[in-house]
Amino acid sequence: MRFIYSPYSIDMAWEEHENCILQIENKKVYVDLLSDLYSQIYHGEGEAILSDGEKCIDIKKSTEVILEPFSIDFNNRKIKGKVYQELSTIALQNHFLQYNDICSQLQEFMEKLLIEVPYSIAYQSSIVVDELFKAEAVELDYKYESLAEKICIYIKLLSSACGVRAVFFNDMGRFLSDEEMISVFKEAQYDKVSIIDISTQDKNRYMAEGIVHYILDETLCFWKV
Repeated sequence: MRFIYSPYSIDMAWEEHENCILQIENKKVYVDLLSDLYSQIYHGEGEAILSDGEKCIDIKKSTEVILEPFSIDFNNRKIKGKVYQELSTIALQNHFLQYNDICSQLQEFMEKLLIEVPYSIAYQSSIVVDELFKAEAVELDYKYESLAEKICIYIKLLSSACGVRAVFFNDMGRFLSDEEMISVFKEAQYDKVSIIDISTQDKNRYMAEGIVHYILDETLCFWKV
């Protein structure tokens, strides 16, 4: 994979099974890059480019940015929407007769209910499968014992449910120990997700197999460690 942020000549490359550390010593560049990524993922606008070979990867659809891990929500719109789509497909393909029977029973119930009130009431008889999930408050329910485990679960969900291929993290080392950080990197490799940890701190201690390290210093000199 390759990541380019042309305003500051950042150009990084790594293999699919690798993770990446981007150490930015210039605070303005650090803020600008994170802002650009956030803007692209949530608003579709930005200058950063992510590619795989000759193919450009849609940053909004195929990546995520984690500014801090405490507010990670397994049931955010991106994940829950994909899970509902998957459940809907299963319901319509594998359980259509039962789904159709539920719709008929609900329609019959509505008709009986409405004749018991002195009002003229109209309603839509079509039922979307997603609405049943919402009515039943269907949600993902995962337990975790540490912040590192929470991050690993989130990355696994992003990969399996949303097809996310890369996760940009705002200085993971502020929240995790060295051992926890390495374990998150390894779990991400199993899920075929690349983590790009963007930090202002010296990360030479994380040099290990499967981790690529780049530095942009205060004077905007950029190199691979």
